[in-house]
Amino acid sequence: MFNLGDKYLNCLMVYQNGKVFLPEYENITKQYIHYVDNFSRGTINWNDVSIWCDLTMEKVDRLTGHPWDHLSSLSNLFSSEQYRETPFGKNHTFSASKDSWLSSKWTQKKFISDNLPHKKIIQNSEIVINPSPDFEDLKGKSVLIVGGGPSTRDCSWEKVADKFDFIWSSNEFYLNSKLQNKLVSFSTMASCYDLINNNVIIDYINNKNLKMWLEVERGDDPKQWEYLKQFANKYPSSCGVFNSRWRSNHGVGNRMVILAIMLGASEIGIVGIDGARGFEANLEHSFNGKKELPNWMKLYGKDSHRLQERQYLIYWEYICKLQKFYNFKIFNLGESHPSNVSKHFTSKLFPLGKDIKDVMTNEYV
Repeated sequence: MFNLGDKYLNCLMVYQNGKVFLPEYENITKQYIHYVDNFSRGTINWNDVSIWCDLTMEKVDRLTGHPWDHLSSLSNLFSSEQYRETPFGKNHTFSASKDSWLSSKWTQKKFISDNLPHKKIIQNSEIVINPSPDFEDLKGKSVLIVGGGPSTRDCSWEKVADKFDFIWSSNEFYLNSKLQNKLVSFSTMASCYDLINNNVIIDYINNKNLKMWLEVERGDDPKQWEYLKQFANKYPSSCGVFNSRWRSNHGVGNRMVILAIMLGASEIGIVGIDGARGFEANLEHSFNGKKELPNWMKLYGKDSHRLQERQYLIYWEYICKLQKFYNFKIFNLGESHPSNVSKHFTSKLFPLGKDIKDVMTNEYV
């Protein structure tokens, strides 16, 4: 759990459930709340919200300044209540507030009902799911989610993979030698990859019973929405879609964790969901070797890694909130890797047992 006064990655929780950590933060948190309320139209219940202060970015006087007005970079105060199409730009973590999510355009329910073969929609205040007919109930089951970060390549997660009922992965997972020897039952593919003409994925669907659960969100290119429509209608028994309220810059792996929680998984292992490290022209990737920097990193430049760390903080705060309502455990199998941002949270919130930790420690190169 996260509590008032907690500090993670040089971020201090200064407000929680209506209480302020120290008197010196009282005025600045009131100004922040007022600022956010101006464009949230009263949809936020601040009695259920934490506000964090980034101690590395106090660029103005905490008592009198308005640091969140500087839209070209990060501000010193931030919270989970920073949404899409607000002045916070890419510094958002959810598409909409919990109360307004299902009525918002971000669910894409109209696109689903108008264009996709299955009309059934499973929904709650966190996610919208349009399942394929052979939708699997994961209640009481365990899932290992393998992302493309370097810990997938460097950590020996494959030694404990058989402890999980299912393996999920994403994008070009079939390029990873470890996954070529594993049965991947579920995958998703971002809009930046070729979905329609990908013969490897089509072979996995036809011959290896792979299920594709694609994010209905497909970006700004109309062609990608058309490709999703074509693919889902061509493989209706193997394709479903989902869309989570959580919408940060971390990539699909973190959203797959949320999907697994919503489908009732009791144990969720993760590896390769690490976060970007360094600021070279390309990122290390366990599927295709090198991956071009995403646009948000180019936009935020030197602040991009700080943005990422703050969003991981809000993410794990969110996961802990979900655990109050859903029965699940998290196993961060990439925790020993230097690129793994989540280790700063999972080592305390979801510590690994000795049986797993002894296998996973110091396996990276």
